Amino acid sequence: MQLATEILRFFHIDFSDGAKPQAIRTIEEFSKVKPEWNETLDLQLVFRICSQLEHNGYLLEASTSNPHPVLGKGYVAPNFDERRASYGEYEFAGYGFGLLREQLGPAVRPVVVTTSSGTEDIGTCFLLGNQCTLLTARHVVEDMQRIEIPDKDGKAIHIQKLVVPEDPNLDVALVLANAPLTDIPYFRCSESSVLDEVLCLGFPPIPGFEATLIADLATVNAEVKASIGRMVASGQSYLDRQKYFLINARVKGGNSGGPIVNRQGYVVGILVQTSMSANDQQSLDSLGYGVATPKSEWIHLLANENTKVHGGIALPFENLPGGGFRTNI
Repeated sequence: MQLATEILRFFHIDFSDGAKPQAIRTIEEFSKVKPEWNETLDLQLVFRICSQLEHNGYLLEASTSNPHPVLGKGYVAPNFDERRASYGEYEFAGYGFGLLREQLGPAVRPVVVTTSSGTEDIGTCFLLGNQCTLLTARHVVEDMQRIEIPDKDGKAIHIQKLVVPEDPNLDVALVLANAPLTDIPYFRCSESSVLDEVLCLGFPPIPGFEATLIADLATVNAEVKASIGRMVASGQSYLDRQKYFLINARVKGGNSGGPIVNRQGYVVGILVQTSMSANDQQSLDSLGYGVATPKSEWIHLLANENTKVHGGIALPFENLPGGGFRTNI
């Protein structure tokens, strides 16, 4: 049961012109919507989710004549939207990052590469908008001897297109798979704001383990590869005039190309490298900040809904026997 969605649907009031006036509903009324809820509904959970939805701006508390301190609470949900509900936005907002990681985590895929010098490395990509479109960092897939992105069965995919921005300083790439990555969810994207809480997902190289998706809670000073933090600044880098934002979570290595996701489950940025010097990058890392490129910088790479044409320029690649592809052509 999608409890957060059920709650918002129940408390939704249409404020549009011509809509009939509606009475304010209470938690007690909600608990009686389905007969089986008399025995199965966890009212503490309902109240906790209502509080979280109110905190995130989805519910507005309203006064009622019911004097009960919990069951008598009334709410209004002014902006319920079925499309957002179908994506799971309300569940993510109501339950938090744990549910988001569980349901959308499979959309984040490892990118296992062999460099032109023969060394092995790992990065991250993620499905966005459909089951064929993957986004990652440009440096993860450029000039590589072999690149493997696994489907749900672990088989490396073949691709039909690899697109990068015309600006070489923008560390983003779009990979279009030959066939849909079936039974894997995909993200949608949105804009971000300073102080948004975000989740960083990726595949850092962990000695002795295969590619493992990391999504841990962490403090700013913890040496982790996937962390929850707050967006703390936005602006243009004086080095390359690209827009970035900083998050107060230290993210390195295989997280490159990974998504930064807000509480509602939408990708708001991609973890990237900048053109700063190694010393400057090390200083930034020591301060506990990660660098990301916001949606506004890479949205043009996605296919136009009318023309179906991708922006940017195509990079040469070759699909390899048995799966995977190479770009050191």
